[in-house]
This record gives sequence, C-alpha cells and structure tokens, in this order.
Amino acid sequence: MTTTLAIAERLQNLNRPAVALTEGFEPHPIRVDWDVPWCDMPPAELAALSLAKWRSFVDGTLTSDRIPVVDGQLFHGNLTSLFLLEADVEFMRPIVGRWWK
Repeated sequence: MTTTLAIAERLQNLNRPAVALTEGFEPHPIRVDWDVPWCDMPPAELAALSLAKWRSFVDGTLTSDRIPVVDGQLFHGNLTSLFLLEADVEFMRPIVGRWWK
C-alpha cells in the first residue's frame, strides 16, 4: 500500500472524508494526461497547462468535503516532463513558485 493510500485510509478511519490521488487515479486532476502529446509542446505551453490544471484542482478542493491526499504528481510527473523537454532550472523556478500561490 502506498503512503498516499495509507494516509487517506487513516483519515477515513477517523471519519474524515478523504480521497487518495495516486498516479493511477482517473481522470487525474493534476497530471497532464498521457494521451496529450506533451512531448511535442514547448516547455512554456506544458508549464501553462500544468499550472491551469493545478489551479483548477485547488479551486475544486476549496469547495469539496473530501481531503485530497496527493502522491506528489507535481514533482514526479509534471515537473519531470519539463525536465524531459530540457527546461532548465531558471525556467522552472518561477513555475514551481506559482504552484504554491
């Protein structure tokens, strides 16, 4: 069992509605889907798409009664995709900063 699933289960056991958002969760609210040809996008386009999905996710959680437990998709998914597109650290630093706003 992953840590994400264990945390969500623990919250549920404490009568706190929770949802585990693992890599396999479909449709994934944060991940730029595998069927989108992100590898053909310029890094700025992929970053904008990632940021839009993140903002939509955050807005949705503000009105949800469930606690989302996320597996780190921003870093091992979307950010990794930017590395694969050869985006450098200086390009990615402000993007990561905008995820937290």
